[in-house]
Amino acid sequence: MINKRAKIESYEKDEEAKYKVSFSFQGQRVRKQGFLTKKAAQVWADASLEALIKGSFQTSSERRLEERTRQEEAVTLSDVYEHMVGVSYYHRIAETTRYNKSKRWAKWIAPNLGSRNARSIDKAMIRRLVAKMMQAGVKNQSINNYIWDVNALLRDAEEEFGIETQQPFKALKFRQKKRNYLEAQEIKNLLDSTNSVYYRNAFGLLVGLGLRIGEATVLNWSQVDFENRVVNIDRAGFYSPRLGKVVVGLPKYGRQAAMPMTDLVQGYLESQLELTGDNPAGYVFPAKSNRLHPSAPSAWTEHLQRSLKWAGITKKIGLHDLRRSAITLLALAGVPLTVISHWARHSHMQTTVRSYIAFDQKRAFEEIKNLGTWNELELALNGQRTDENRSTDDD
Repeated sequence: MINKRAKIESYEKDEEAKYKVSFSFQGQRVRKQGFLTKKAAQVWADASLEALIKGSFQTSSERRLEERTRQEEAVTLSDVYEHMVGVSYYHRIAETTRYNKSKRWAKWIAPNLGSRNARSIDKAMIRRLVAKMMQAGVKNQSINNYIWDVNALLRDAEEEFGIETQQPFKALKFRQKKRNYLEAQEIKNLLDSTNSVYYRNAFGLLVGLGLRIGEATVLNWSQVDFENRVVNIDRAGFYSPRLGKVVVGLPKYGRQAAMPMTDLVQGYLESQLELTGDNPAGYVFPAKSNRLHPSAPSAWTEHLQRSLKWAGITKKIGLHDLRRSAITLLALAGVPLTVISHWARHSHMQTTVRSYIAFDQKRAFEEIKNLGTWNELELALNGQRTDENRSTDDD
């Protein structure tokens, strides 16, 4: 055994037996004394002698010198960010994900973590940052976006600077907020209250096809097949003022689909064809200021909020909630979840159930009570069995 070379001596400190270790190896004297148990002294002796034999042993002074050198050559999170912005990486990510990363960086990450060595950022620092944001009223999803940003920066620190970091930090699990949706009558009131035919068609297609806003704004007439009554969802994107061009890619999860064109959807498309069918760029919803560009989501949001107010709807509804409303109404109509998930172009059925089907507990109980089998079960549990059931049992 290697530890036979070590001299392990016991001594008393604070009326308790402890051990000190000392040995020499190839002229190098190694000694350790402190609050060691006998087992700990043997383990330390084994590890130290193995390190000496392999040539990787470091004395305390050597370790302090190495740590000082690492601190002097520390790569801060600001260094990583500035480098990645310099190679246009983050600007490209910001455009393709529609995140204004520079504002997020300047508001929270830079003041709290910018001066920190990238390899020293740990969970405690992230928890302190999250606590500050929660106190300031930052929304839960935004907090997780910040955590995503820090992870992205640390991954770049590993790839670009070759240093080891402690990422990834997992996104926080928050209690899900109540998801709003519109009833069928509320959707009708919303569309009737929209005084613009352009935006009435837009909102109608968001519901009728379950489109995401990025899919709807760049929808092109080449994707619409009136003859076969399908709409091919094969792209998503937006117009970037910074780049001066339209950024287009695949839909979310890369899920392309030929959506069936119902009579309602066909009506909205034919109405929109009369308005924008002569658009040279082919967009179904071109921007009114420049018909060569797709419409901006901000304009859709502005008209949606105005129409909600005119319709007397007080719920907090966004553009994506129109898609959620369509999925929820399909579920309430009894359409199988597998069909709804395929129609919504989700990669997993769990996404459909957890994030999109939005009716509350009271509504769920009402739906269950409408089932005949549930009413029979209630009667049986209460001892109020029908005469028919009793006669059957007697037989």
